[in-house]
Amino acid sequence: MNTLITNNQITNFYNHITKLLLESKSFYLNVAFINYSGLQLLLDSFKVLEQKGIKGKILTSTYLNFTQVKALEKIKEFKNIELKIYDSNETNIGFHSKSYIFEQEEDYKIIIGSSNITASAFKS
Repeated sequence: MNTLITNNQITNFYNHITKLLLESKSFYLNVAFINYSGLQLLLDSFKVLEQKGIKGKILTSTYLNFTQVKALEKIKEFKNIELKIYDSNETNIGFHSKSYIFEQEEDYKIIIGSSNITASAFKS
């Protein structure tokens, strides 16, 4: 089923992503930017997933130097999450992808859009 996810008075991207995270058997997040305000919104879900032994992978980048080191350091504290960083400064090639993949019991749920891991992308 295809659904357009928008942030509005009733729901937002954050509600969708946390629900899918908590229902997943594994997850893959591929975003250009991660800032600490956005990561803070996911910390409770990440803790639950770590306790359950649910593994995840996150790919982000140095594109435009927007990703915050503090956020990356926090992600590295989770033993169940593998973090990789594409160094766009080294290659001079941009990296602006945004996809969220959740392995479910019988299928995958995939979100492709414009939301990085930032509080404003998640809620406003």
